[in-house]
Amino acid sequence: MSTALDVTTATFEAEVVEASFQQPVVIDFWAPWCGPCKALGPILDKMAAEYGAKVKVVKVNSDDNPELSQAFRVRSIPYVAAMIDGQLANQFMGAQPESKVREFIDKLVAMKPVIVAEPELPPSEAHRLEAAALLEEGQPEEALKMLQASVALDPSNDVARLDLVALLIAGSALEIAQTQLTVVSAKTKEEARYKMLAETITARLKAQEAVQGIPPEAFLVAALEANAKDHPVRMQLVTHLVARTEYSAALDHLLEIVMRDRGTEESSPRVLARKKMIEIFALAGDAELVGDYRRKLSTALN
Repeated sequence: MSTALDVTTATFEAEVVEASFQQPVVIDFWAPWCGPCKALGPILDKMAAEYGAKVKVVKVNSDDNPELSQAFRVRSIPYVAAMIDGQLANQFMGAQPESKVREFIDKLVAMKPVIVAEPELPPSEAHRLEAAALLEEGQPEEALKMLQASVALDPSNDVARLDLVALLIAGSALEIAQTQLTVVSAKTKEEARYKMLAETITARLKAQEAVQGIPPEAFLVAALEANAKDHPVRMQLVTHLVARTEYSAALDHLLEIVMRDRGTEESSPRVLARKKMIEIFALAGDAELVGDYRRKLSTALN
């Protein structure tokens, strides 16, 4: 439990003057022979314990520190002074009841509320937050470097690592992103964000693999120009677009199939295109784009 701190001439600058820039400091001038001082002292000790960091209470033995008594022009004790920001803020003389002392301290606290400094962030977390700010400012390359530094400083910072994975996916560095995901803790692997990122990587990698077994994009575009009703060709073109994350263009082609084809069986181009649109909705991660095309799909199906 906190009590009033004994202060001398030697420690006064640090314990009182400098401290008063952080919190109000109450100074009790007393002496061992002073009867009223013995009545006031326990009240101030109680206030020190009760108010904690809101106020600092110190005691100065007037007999042992005459320089301080002279500096404060102490003519009678007990004498109580209060300092805020290095200046005398208030004072009273003589023993006071607890209610008056409390009122005195409450006024000081109201004059200078104690601002509790936020704890300093660990370097890894500071880097993560800086990366978020850089991304907000449209600097993904700098944000990527900051996140790489963050996980290097603290490999257990899974939040930073997932941020890094998301940025790597956005830059199509899918294999590196997948490797980063393997490092996260078992607990994080149960979280929804981890599962979403893992599914996104898997789907993106599959899309990139899929283009290896189909004709070149230029050939497919030419084929569609010759026959706009060639739905299998259009679906292959969608595969190229999805692999490049051109989701809006891919959805436009799929919507075209839904509107042109009237089949209802599971293998029909219309049903396959609708299913592919739903896959892209999950992959895109763009609420505005998804909402727009959901409405278009609903209109086309009705």
